Amino acid sequence: MSGVKLSNMLLTNANNPDKFGYYQVGSQRTYSKLEAIEIHNRTGTHPEWVFNHKSFAAHNWRQEPQETLQELYRQRAQQIRNQYDYLVLFYSGGSDSTNILNTFIDNDIKLDECASFWAQGADNDFDSHFSTEVAKVAIPKMKQLPQVQHRLLDLSEIMDQVYTTGDVKFDWIYFMNTYFSPNNYVRSHLRRLIPAYRQLIDSGKSVCFIWGAEKPRVHTVNNCYGVRFQDLVDNVVSPYQQQFPAAGEFDELFYWSPEFSQGLIKQSHIIMRYLKTAPINPVDFVDVNQRYNYGSTVRDGKTWYLTANGINQLLYPNWDISTISVGKPRSPVWSQRDDWFFKTISWSDAGSNFLNGIVKLNQVLSNNLDGYWKNGNDIVAGVKGCLSPIYFLE
Repeated sequence: MSGVKLSNMLLTNANNPDKFGYYQVGSQRTYSKLEAIEIHNRTGTHPEWVFNHKSFAAHNWRQEPQETLQELYRQRAQQIRNQYDYLVLFYSGGSDSTNILNTFIDNDIKLDECASFWAQGADNDFDSHFSTEVAKVAIPKMKQLPQVQHRLLDLSEIMDQVYTTGDVKFDWIYFMNTYFSPNNYVRSHLRRLIPAYRQLIDSGKSVCFIWGAEKPRVHTVNNCYGVRFQDLVDNVVSPYQQQFPAAGEFDELFYWSPEFSQGLIKQSHIIMRYLKTAPINPVDFVDVNQRYNYGSTVRDGKTWYLTANGINQLLYPNWDISTISVGKPRSPVWSQRDDWFFKTISWSDAGSNFLNGIVKLNQVLSNNLDGYWKNGNDIVAGVKGCLSPIYFLE
């Protein structure tokens, strides 16, 4: 193995699938939310989502760290660099992954590769929802960084392979928890299908895939601010990867990690302070609840919600809010990223297997406690989320 040699303890801790969360339903535990829902239906015991609670609870969330955010970001990047031989940042061109990339570059910490997802082979359109950020943000940025390899991963080229290999007709839905969109399921298989990654791993290198998930979710309980995590980690590390880990491959959530606890606490205090003191303005606040709620404040009896631009400027001071961004998907099932795939759904085997899974997903949710786990009347809204305990900031 070249580079930094890892101790057995470091390898064991880094490859622990529990750090990405699991569901405890009475005495039973599972990485699959749908399995947890089925147990809930049979037993009446509500699932608990366990996400590093012991590690996070060991910290004093009421005490804001003295270090700057930039220093805490630097420490996290160096920490990851020290653990693994080869680092791959999944880089979309969005604010979270751009901040990670800039942290490595600005602090002269080696980053081996950035990889970007798109479906250009099927889209054939640089302005499509899936391709535009990569084409107009990620690719131009990477051209300025020749020292970092940039790999473009075309999901359209492997969609059929993933959805038609093995018995996926129904069971694939048990390997996702929140994001049941086609591209998300395919991404969970990607590392096993890219020959370059397999060659690196087979050569004895430890290969780490870095994900830009996610920003703190600041809540209020009894008029006190606190932070909760939500079970949306399958957007980056799925139950499939948790249940079938392979030696030599590792995942790191740059932000939502116990190893970044001080950084999470710092981020959360910055958000809380802004919510309490900032003047209401149309860039940072809206008076309509956002699907992705990063925090809110009440002024003169009216609730205002922090926007994506607002939180991006708080947490990533170098982020340019004029950067092209397509925002979050319209649905955790029918994502705009997959518009190209939905056009083929009526005749492709992959489309048929995807639809079979969604039909079964709808049946599981409809049959369970009168639809308790549905986010809305339509499966398009997805599955109700589970929250961690709250970590109070005040």
